[in-house]
Amino acid sequence: MSSIYLIVSSLKKGHKTTFISRGDSMFPLIPNNTKTIITPKKFSEIKIYDIVAVKSQNKIIIHQCLFKNSQYLVCQGVNNHFVDPPASPKQILGTVDIGNYWKIINLNYDFELQKIHQLIPKVPILILKGASWQKKFYGHYLNKSVSDIDILIKKSNFANLKKALEILDYHQLPSSTPSNEISFVKKTSTQSLTIDVHFRAIRSALNPLFRHPLEAKNMTKLTSEFWKSSSSQKDNLHFLKSEHLLLYFCLNSLFHHGLRGTDILATISFIATTEKINWQNFWDLVKKYHFTNFVYYPLGWSSRLFKTKVPNLKHHRPNIFRRLLTKSLINQYTVFRPFHNLSKDYLSSRINVILIFIIRLFLYER
Repeated sequence: MSSIYLIVSSLKKGHKTTFISRGDSMFPLIPNNTKTIITPKKFSEIKIYDIVAVKSQNKIIIHQCLFKNSQYLVCQGVNNHFVDPPASPKQILGTVDIGNYWKIINLNYDFELQKIHQLIPKVPILILKGASWQKKFYGHYLNKSVSDIDILIKKSNFANLKKALEILDYHQLPSSTPSNEISFVKKTSTQSLTIDVHFRAIRSALNPLFRHPLEAKNMTKLTSEFWKSSSSQKDNLHFLKSEHLLLYFCLNSLFHHGLRGTDILATISFIATTEKINWQNFWDLVKKYHFTNFVYYPLGWSSRLFKTKVPNLKHHRPNIFRRLLTKSLINQYTVFRPFHNLSKDYLSSRINVILIFIIRLFLYER
């Protein structure tokens, strides 16, 4: 009788089971040859970013849950480029507890935002990303690494916001593009907290060559649309809804992350699945701002990786010439070929800028 059979049998009876984890796919969360305790859990109890034990043929795979719907979930090893195949409820054995460090960090971020809001309750704040957004849309704080909170405000309210941040011991970081984004940092004995303040719906690029399609005039119009389409929660704390929320994450994925990594693609799948997207309105919105070619790739990869249904996606794909050109830069790992992690040093960050510029050049709808 195999050890795998005994482990599965024990878990199905509701017993915690010790398992020797082998491999580096979850390092440093779970090092190679580590005794790992699996706690039995039902499919319905699994949350996004839980470490999940999945039965796959004659193996038990312990990876992180990136996406979940009512029929399956999709996991990935933190060091793997690609996601695992969808796992059905019958394959789920339980979870591995690695502590709640990042959940606590996210809780702290949300608490900080509440303190800011209390100081300036009449200033509208649109929460784009971060802990507060996680709580609103997932229903819980994600146990994933986080480095900041992104908020959108009106320029006329910046002085009030800055004063509130200074009262809370934040200081402003120097910025080469103060018209687009300003960062405030607060260091405590245990962590460093960063609040990124945006004035436009999509942060303009850090290079003057990147003006298209993010021209200031278009971004002013889109920012105004974001404010009008947002929902207000708890007075002046706002969140994007449906089509505008999906558009924001698609553009953020391509313009600022270069399609690197699967986390944001999982978020796009979550939005496309759980929000009531009016797809005709969505495609009309992206056409209005000439973003069709740009949203095609994050939506396409989200559909491929997480089996998310995106109506009429093929009808909005770039022409074959543009697809062939961009295919040379975007590979099956959703990372640029030359480097796995660009921006670690000056040279690779410059190459990253050039590559994203080429992508924009190929896809821009003149």
